[in-house]
Amino acid sequence: MTHFHLQVIQICKRIAFIFAIISFSLCPSYSTKFGHIDNSSIAIDYSKIDKDIVLKNADESFAMAMVETDIERQKAYVLNAKAQYNIVALADKKNLHAVTMLARLYDFSGEDRYAKAYFSQGIGINYKDPLLNYYFGDFYYRRNNYKQALKYYKKAFEFGLNENSKNLEKMAVIYEKFGDLQKASIYYKKMFLKNPSSEEIPDKIREIESIKYQNTNYYKGQ
Repeated sequence: MTHFHLQVIQICKRIAFIFAIISFSLCPSYSTKFGHIDNSSIAIDYSKIDKDIVLKNADESFAMAMVETDIERQKAYVLNAKAQYNIVALADKKNLHAVTMLARLYDFSGEDRYAKAYFSQGIGINYKDPLLNYYFGDFYYRRNNYKQALKYYKKAFEFGLNENSKNLEKMAVIYEKFGDLQKASIYYKKMFLKNPSSEEIPDKIREIESIKYQNTNYYKGQ
């Protein structure tokens, strides 16, 4: 038996009791309701659970899953993180961090229905949370639904990520895809202010400005 298989066994032992608690989440009878996860029929005593420790362990598993290159190891980390975030989300339905991370994990796993449900639950908790909106934008961006992605990137910008390079870049790219070169240029310029050493951003700005200029001359000639 390899060292990795021993690690998997240890992880499974640690979270065995969790599977009984979260098994409902894999059952169709506990489907989403109005964008929220309906856990109302589950009666469990969480009084002895240390949510801080569970969240810490979940965050560690999430971080490992994002950098792990071995598929089986990655699956084990994802499973562990899901299980522990679920514990916290069930114990505290308004724990935005746990709900957001569950949404991200289901997004990562390609389980769109559950990802959208948890994102929606997070919006119900705090629709002004910038990171939640950013990650919801990412969910749609990865699925090429740029209209919806832009909606949430704009909310993330409005609620605090107005200087976040990744959010600015996504907005710039989408506006460019939509042919709105004026707004694309604005957000690329905002990006450059945050990354003045970049050699690529000025090239992109010049490219867009050149296209804008050509289009202006074209229309003037009509």
